[in-house]
Amino acid sequence: MVIKIQSVNHMNAFLLPDSIRPQAAHYNVFQADDGVILFIPVKNVSE
Repeated sequence: MVIKIQSVNHMNAFLLPDSIRPQAAHYNVFQADDGVILFIPVKNVSE
């Protein structure tokens, strides 16, 4: 599946298709040297 990065309020956003159901409200995001972007769920978040 291919998705596009979209600009939302001067920020980059990934719009996820309905087939991807996030299981957490917060994620840590990392980008590897080869460009791979990882979204890792955060279990406990202090806001």
